[in-house]
Amino acid sequence: MTARDDQARGLLVSGRFPELEDALCERVRELRRGRPLAPLTVVVGSSNVRTRVGDLLVRRLGAVANVSVVTLSRLAADLVAAVRGTPQPTLAGSARERLLRRLIAARELAYFAPVQDRPHFPQAVAATFADLREACIAPASGLARVALGQGAVADTPSGAAKAADLQGLYGAYCDELARRGLADGAQVLLDAASAVRSVS
Repeated sequence: MTARDDQARGLLVSGRFPELEDALCERVRELRRGRPLAPLTVVVGSSNVRTRVGDLLVRRLGAVANVSVVTLSRLAADLVAAVRGTPQPTLAGSARERLLRRLIAARELAYFAPVQDRPHFPQAVAATFADLREACIAPASGLARVALGQGAVADTPSGAAKAADLQGLYGAYCDELARRGLADGAQVLLDAASAVRSVS
């Protein structure tokens, strides 16, 4: 939840979902007190949670003018667009999986050969690569070798083959994004952080 910095600092709520929902509604009510039309943004992690939180606020608080519930990825894209103008085209969802499926099919995989044609394999690879890119781990870095090789596991023949498959795919994925001038979700988050720093 964002509001004026002096009002939003220091609030940490933990608990079960009903307790969190109660705390969220109370916090929105508190921030709106005396300023019912001031803009307020609630940032959530997914579109499903966005829908749930929006419905919750309307049910509990009635009309909530100027309250926006947005996903972190939408907020990041909006920040980038506001600071830089037109955002970089973003590859996500099924388009990202099609790209990965094509990259997987173009490679001779050793460790993952038995599962490379399974429908969910590109999704699993995409999730792994999103984690690496969000952590700012470059494909050719020592950190990538450790993360993808998982330490001592890479010392076994199958572990080395697994690491080699993932490193090759990760490098190809990052190269393809750069070659096509595309961003993925991780790049949008990094660009948003950079945009915020540039205006601070």
